[in-house]
Amino acid sequence: MIYITHSHSLDFSIESPAHCYLDLETTGLSKIHDTIVCIGIAFKKEDTYQSCHWITETLEEESLLIETFLKEVIRFEKIYTYGGKHFEWPFILQKAEIYGLDTSDLTTLHLVDLKSSKRARTLIENDIGFNRSLTTSGRELAKLCKLTLTSSHINYSTLISEHNKEELLSLIAIYHFYKFLDRLNHAKLIDYTFEEVALTFYLSPSYIYPYSFKYQLGHYECLYDASLNHFSLSINALALKLKTYLPPSDYYIVEGNLMHKSLAKLLPASMRTKATKSTCYLEQEGLYLPLKLSNQSLYWADEQKQIYTLYNQEALSPFLDEILKLGIKKLAQRL
Repeated sequence: MIYITHSHSLDFSIESPAHCYLDLETTGLSKIHDTIVCIGIAFKKEDTYQSCHWITETLEEESLLIETFLKEVIRFEKIYTYGGKHFEWPFILQKAEIYGLDTSDLTTLHLVDLKSSKRARTLIENDIGFNRSLTTSGRELAKLCKLTLTSSHINYSTLISEHNKEELLSLIAIYHFYKFLDRLNHAKLIDYTFEEVALTFYLSPSYIYPYSFKYQLGHYECLYDASLNHFSLSINALALKLKTYLPPSDYYIVEGNLMHKSLAKLLPASMRTKATKSTCYLEQEGLYLPLKLSNQSLYWADEQKQIYTLYNQEALSPFLDEILKLGIKKLAQRL
């Protein structure tokens, strides 16, 4: 069995040495018929990250690989994975059961799965500014894993360990990006602008993320300059014709227009018709932001019942903190 270690000087904030990141390389997806060829973990050691990679050279070494990992991992309290809830962890437990290995110590570990959507991992990495040096696909790697079990060629093991290393570095970046977004709620608001068709916030984050990035989610756009620790979030306004519905019990229809009952009841009954749920609405063209605010008197909606708020500086100014938090929450949903 081959054992490889790497030391990585990453510009991330200090975290607990009791936390580690986990990634597997296998010959396929079957927990019964396929083989774990490489197990990699990464963790904080002093001022650097260290990654450790165990690689089997023969099929018979899989049992030793699992046993070695089980002895190493129990020193940690929390394990971060990407999709590990449905892949890495069940795969390891299934293999341990096949080989009759004791996994009782694993009950003290807390598994955290950082995969939160069905988007391709490469797209998420692009969003958060993480760049890989290798571009090996999952299918190509599975072939390499099969080859390393039938050939002692050192290049196969090197490629597997390098890919595994990048998976772990990506996992570390994703974890810290989530942490960065979470801390944005406590960032210092430097300025905000009501532009012609967008509301933009400028922040100085308290938690520094080392990679610059830029991405868009619908009508939300964010930009982060890591060299300046400068973050901006823009919410683009849309030109729409929307409706807002009012309580039908409070209104009548008079000559095709809504009129409040306090006035309508002053008119002859023949001139007024009781409003219904489908007819009791106002319609207006204008610029709108795609969000719903608390304590707001009027809500505007499109045919799909998406809620909007009228883009008006005077009306929106009391809600700036809430709008910013909603925007940050929206950005996290992309991942």
